[in-house]
Amino acid sequence: MEDVEDMIKEEIEKYTISEKFRDWALKILEEEHADEAKEREVIYKAQLSSLEVSQRELDSLITMRMRELIDDDQYTSRKKELTEKIAVMKRKVSETQTRAQNWLQHTEQTFDFAHEAKAKFEDPNTTLEEKKGIFTALGWNYIVKDKKLFISQCDWLERIEKKRDAVESEIGRLELENNQSPQMQN
Repeated sequence: MEDVEDMIKEEIEKYTISEKFRDWALKILEEEHADEAKEREVIYKAQLSSLEVSQRELDSLITMRMRELIDDDQYTSRKKELTEKIAVMKRKVSETQTRAQNWLQHTEQTFDFAHEAKAKFEDPNTTLEEKKGIFTALGWNYIVKDKKLFISQCDWLERIEKKRDAVESEIGRLELENNQSPQMQN
């Protein structure tokens, strides 16, 4: 069991980021979230406008039928089209409303996981069930072969693994520059 836990710890280590990395990433993502929110608002307004137009068409259709300007077949056919169109539009409006919120929440969870998973996994108070949750968050298709763990990793973890060292190094370099005394800068 310890060998497997060591392999999992090794795997988690690939994705572990510092608190500074997490904070830096979340700050940037909050800025992007503002852009996302603006874009979403434009889409949302267009969708609502389109929904209102279709709803007015449906209301007009009812009036046309009551005045006998269209027959039952025309009314039934057009009503079905409009009702389906309105249902699709309502679904899209709902998706747009939750898109930005879900995007930011998922991203925050991703960076929190990358920052906290290793410490949580190694904590002696962490239950086996919690460790299993951390492990399964790493990906899927788990294989142990020749005492080595292979995981089909999640895309977001793969991106963190590829960029982690460069970003951590850049954060360190920037900190060093910011912490230099005025005498050293001259």
